[in-house]
Amino acid sequence: MTFEIVRFASRPPKPWANGGGSTRVLVDDADEGRIWTYRVSVADLSGHQRFSRFEGVDRHLTFLGPGSLRITVNDVERTLDPWQEIRFLGEDAVASEPSEPTARDLNVMVRRIARTLTVTPTAGVSIISPQAGTATIWIALDPYAFVEKKRVSELDLAVIGGSTPVTVDGKGILCEIRIRDGV
Repeated sequence: MTFEIVRFASRPPKPWANGGGSTRVLVDDADEGRIWTYRVSVADLSGHQRFSRFEGVDRHLTFLGPGSLRITVNDVERTLDPWQEIRFLGEDAVASEPSEPTARDLNVMVRRIARTLTVTPTAGVSIISPQAGTATIWIALDPYAFVEKKRVSELDLAVIGGSTPVTVDGKGILCEIRIRDGV
């Protein structure tokens, strides 16, 4: 098998580490003690919320909408429209407030001592070639997308492994999470 589909709808919401909101963990590499070096999740946003702190973690957030998201990182405010991204450190003081009563964001987090992260938007047909030492994950941002001609829904993802290229079709985000050199 060269890929595994993870269905967003199958992931139950869980409280944020700080209890301020909820998230659905789509995939991680957690061990028995629930320690992970990478994690991909979708958070539900409502009202003003402070983000949980994650020491030693690099974070990549893509705002999914609807509306806009006012996000403040270390007292610097920025407004994101759907599909816009921001990177910040897990140690940063971060808060957000969506313009709509509820919204969502996609979070990709890596422990910087162990992993590096490359995030690339995709559209249309893309051929994804996994590499050794890399967790290769494609998240569908299109309500009607495909992985190897298998229909997937918005926020479903494919964990791509092995050495065989995989074809995806639709708007999405490709995450390549590499083992850091020297680890």
